[in-house]
Amino acid sequence: MRKGEVAASLTKSAESAATDLVFATPSTQSEWDTPVIAGGGELLQSWAWGDFKSRTGWETSRLLCLRKGQPIAAAQWLLRRVPLLGALAYMPRGPVTAPNESAVAEAVLRHVAEEARRAGAFALWVEPPWGENCSPGLPTAFVTTPDYIQPPATGLVDLRPTEDTILAGFQSSMRRNIRLAFRRGLEVRVGRTEADWQDFYALLSETAERDGFGIHTWPYFATMRDTLEAGGIATLFLAEHAGKPLGSLLLTAYGGTATYLFGASATAGRDLRIGHGLQWHAMCWAKEHGCHTYDLWGMPATANPDDPMAGVYRFKRGFSPRIVNYAPTVVAALDARRFWVWNKLAPLARKYVPGF
Repeated sequence: MRKGEVAASLTKSAESAATDLVFATPSTQSEWDTPVIAGGGELLQSWAWGDFKSRTGWETSRLLCLRKGQPIAAAQWLLRRVPLLGALAYMPRGPVTAPNESAVAEAVLRHVAEEARRAGAFALWVEPPWGENCSPGLPTAFVTTPDYIQPPATGLVDLRPTEDTILAGFQSSMRRNIRLAFRRGLEVRVGRTEADWQDFYALLSETAERDGFGIHTWPYFATMRDTLEAGGIATLFLAEHAGKPLGSLLLTAYGGTATYLFGASATAGRDLRIGHGLQWHAMCWAKEHGCHTYDLWGMPATANPDDPMAGVYRFKRGFSPRIVNYAPTVVAALDARRFWVWNKLAPLARKYVPGF
């Protein structure tokens, strides 16, 4: 496909799909977050998340889709400059729209793709918020890709029942380990100081080295504290035994959903069932603070013993969550030549854009 043909497939007027739609840029956080929360409260589509990412090397753009003056869809996307190739665009867990509004979703994606192309992006990656079995239509320029940036599946715990009912719904081994953690003297508190966040990062670094995965640098988390914690979105929990920090958990609360973003534990003292105690404390805290859902964030879609995250799957299944498998990632080439170069040089290029 030649460059002109790619552009033509994306710049087709959205009015041909839905003639009563108007696009606008929000000017305030309330103007943005109100429809996003009404549409499901996707954390990665929140104003606060976009503000955070704009301070970590990305450019954030937001688009509201209106019908008769009322917002019916929202799309926040990120732009990252890439040496020699211009930029790439990425929309995490968007657009926010009703699953039955296929024409609206299609019009929004066309509009965003055109805006991204004008901003110099050679491709737009989209990770939709809907499940794999309820995906609305997509513009023909978008194709599925096996790659993903956000976890392809998650587990959701319903926080609306009583604490006793929630606990009773867990697997017996999970209940036993939660009780064991607190019987052995594990204490959990909210971490509010920079020193607490430094303890969290030290524990996360230890966990990453032990389990063999990569993490962001300290400035990334310092910026998260300055934006998400300062904005009332993120809360840090520290698990201690005899006054020593042995575990940590970073939680966000947005639109009624508490999301477990990061967790870490020290190698010493793992027999205290640190993760079990931390997760249960965070769930109780989230329920107390008005959340109706606890998102365990990332886990494999199936119980594959050969999956590198098989242990994560077993642990999170202990909470008896409702499993959600997301629709696959899709990508649209906005400039075929530069996108081809990106794919050929992907291992090197992705050093400049972690996660891609």
